[in-house]
Amino acid sequence: MTNQQLWQAILGNLEVSLSKANFTTWFKNTAILEKNDDHIIVSVPNGFTKEWLQNKYNIEIAKALKMIAPEIKEVKYQEI
Repeated sequence: MTNQQLWQAILGNLEVSLSKANFTTWFKNTAILEKNDDHIIVSVPNGFTKEWLQNKYNIEIAKALKMIAPEIKEVKYQEI
């Protein structure tokens, strides 16, 4: 599974539980920048989005990730 396919699968799981406005606001212009054996790095457009995803959506992102790729244990965020 490519990084793009993995991120689209994660976003698909998140989209059903969020309002369209929240989903668009916080997940637009995000992608998996890097995938290792135990973590992924999600690229975000700015520091505010990085902080918001870490504080408000990290648990939901991690749950969606665990359903698709249980071997990956951690989600990190990086501004691009």
